[in-house]
Amino acid sequence: VSAAVDSGQCPPEETRPPRCCVPRFQDVSHGSFTGVLPESMAYPVVAKPRDSSNHSQLALVFDDAGLQSFARALGTDFRVEQFVSHGARVYKVFVLDEDVYIGERKSLPDAESTEPVALASLAERVDGEYIRDSEGGIGYVQFDSAVLTKGREKQGAGLAPAKRLDEHELDRELVGLLKDSISKRIGTRLFGFDLLVSSSTGQYFVVDGNMFP
Repeated sequence: VSAAVDSGQCPPEETRPPRCCVPRFQDVSHGSFTGVLPESMAYPVVAKPRDSSNHSQLALVFDDAGLQSFARALGTDFRVEQFVSHGARVYKVFVLDEDVYIGERKSLPDAESTEPVALASLAERVDGEYIRDSEGGIGYVQFDSAVLTKGREKQGAGLAPAKRLDEHELDRELVGLLKDSISKRIGTRLFGFDLLVSSSTGQYFVVDGNMFP
């Protein structure tokens, strides 16, 4: 398991072969925010409120000017997290003892350009808003994560019928190792987690986990 599953954070995608890990992240105190991205991070990043119930004020940020603007608008502590280009698709993994099911939901598109026109188009695709306060900066795209994954009505329309793991395209052995590793850590075999697959390297990233119900 240790050869495939990294319990720590990953270095940049291009520096290591595909494996499972979590994106780099840093929690930022609003009161002590220096106005620049922490040294361990690199743009673009996803910025989100530390209050996980706030789904409407997430952002894909491209530079310090954008991060400063986001921090001012948010006004609370936040987290910055490595953005992984993943083909606008998140895999929802459901573990029921030995049975594993995979569903898919819409997610953030890959950011292929930082030109204002391209970012405005990206914002439109995610039903969000492109914000650029500084003429010399790139800015950020703000979006509602619940609307992005479930649609404007937030009724789960983005969830495709789940398939059994052995019927899915994901790496069965790798997902099985993740299942066993997470189960051992949290002490239950009834849980779920989300996976992103890097568009550039095929590397797997675990981005969320929840116990049921």
